[in-house]
Amino acid sequence: MLSFFKKKSPFVGQVGSTPCQLHQKKTILDSLLEQGLDVPYSCQVGACQKCLVKVVHGQARSLIDLSHCLTPSQIAQGYVLACQAVPQSDVHLDFLHKLDGATDSLSARIENIEPMNEYISRVTLSSGCAVQVGQSVTLTIPGTTDGRSYSVVNVSPGRLAVDVARRESGIYSQWLCDSAHIHQELNISAAFGKFGASLNELSAEADRCVAVAGGSGLGVVLGVLEGRLREYPMASVLLMHAVRYSSHRYDGSRLEAMKKKYSAFDYRVAVSREPSPSSAMVAERVPAMLHEMFQAKEGDRLKGTEHFLMCGSQSLVNACLEVLKTHAVKSHQWEIESFGNN
Repeated sequence: MLSFFKKKSPFVGQVGSTPCQLHQKKTILDSLLEQGLDVPYSCQVGACQKCLVKVVHGQARSLIDLSHCLTPSQIAQGYVLACQAVPQSDVHLDFLHKLDGATDSLSARIENIEPMNEYISRVTLSSGCAVQVGQSVTLTIPGTTDGRSYSVVNVSPGRLAVDVARRESGIYSQWLCDSAHIHQELNISAAFGKFGASLNELSAEADRCVAVAGGSGLGVVLGVLEGRLREYPMASVLLMHAVRYSSHRYDGSRLEAMKKKYSAFDYRVAVSREPSPSSAMVAERVPAMLHEMFQAKEGDRLKGTEHFLMCGSQSLVNACLEVLKTHAVKSHQWEIESFGNN
């Protein structure tokens, strides 16, 4: 009887040529970090994909639906996210992103902090980091060792900008949004990932792109959409910005300018906690709006052939994905990026 409660022995793991132990009830990443292994990771919620790892031999079980964040090709090759997977046997692992001490020691300086609304600020950094809009960087503020990942919303020579949503319990967001820290230095990683890369595969004649941005996700979504519209000015694009209150909307003048410049671009602001918004705002949640557009028989309707781009909280992204799956949209038709609290 006592053997039933006996603690299960860990599996034997191997990262490259380094042996390790993997606990059956802990994520692969947690087990590796507990043993002091130096492996790539950042957000630990599956958003940044820095801990993307290939299971070369053995089996691992993902704790999340990988079709939400990985390509069919990556899934077929055996990739999982180390922070969201547990071992099912002895495994041999190969991390996609390799650590490079030289790339982790870049410096940056805060040049400007622009409040976009009552809780989001656009933080401009000066840095020699080579980066594109849609990529992510890990910032490490003074006095800390665990960095936070942010999506790059704008770039100019020697500068980059990130949108930061200030949280009461967020050490990083409070520090980055504090105007007292202008001209302060911090560390910045080499850029990684590329949200919006799927748009590069769409032709000028491709069906409409429907983009969903939640809260501070608007900045990076707008950035990658502007890139597509500059290349294909007649491309059909619909943007939905999900906010809780009308005061949370931002970049309104930029959106209006895009609407005037690109005839096939349109946007809506979905306000979830106010009954009577005005102007271009709709008192409805984005998932419900998507569902209604799929069911519509005429007017602005969705056919299921569109390309979907989504960036926001995990709950928003998952809710939208459930709508897409209900209406038989295939996984190759969407690209997502989700984030947690910083």
